[in-house]
Amino acid sequence: LNDILDYSSNSHKEIILEVIDFPNLIKETFEELQFMENAQKLELLTVYQLEGTFYSDPKRLQIVFRNLISNSIKYQASKKEKSFLKIEINQKAEGALLIFEDNGIGIADDMKDKVFKMFFKASERSIGSGIGLYIVKEAVEKLGGDINLHSEIGKGSQFKIFIQNQNAQTKFNNS
Repeated sequence: LNDILDYSSNSHKEIILEVIDFPNLIKETFEELQFMENAQKLELLTVYQLEGTFYSDPKRLQIVFRNLISNSIKYQASKKEKSFLKIEINQKAEGALLIFEDNGIGIADDMKDKVFKMFFKASERSIGSGIGLYIVKEAVEKLGGDINLHSEIGKGSQFKIFIQNQNAQTKFNNS
């Protein structure tokens, strides 16, 4: 149900620009997901390099974060002693590079080009709707960004996202 609401929200709502507080947004999203099965087994590691003020749509960013964090929780490698999700955010004047890297089950090479398609499930462990990563890609693109996936079965996945800074000052000056 949340996926369908996120899809509808992302598809139909205007972009609303606000100052983004990445550490707080990550914290709130992780806390929202703390009651998922096995969430307590996933160690969250964060690295922030934050320069200047960053403007974007916090609702869309939260959709992206919620999907990527919940996937890291769902697809932990149960045989590994320690599961982690490392989130790195490098914020600069022109944009932000967001890296989500986990040591979960990974995604097979022949599935990587399909995971961003609607209703696609890359694993027999998939319990969701199959639209989570589709929504992530759509939200990132609406924010003027792009997303890349690097993954290896048994080692984990890394999503690299670049999102443009929708600097309010620049937008107002160009109006």
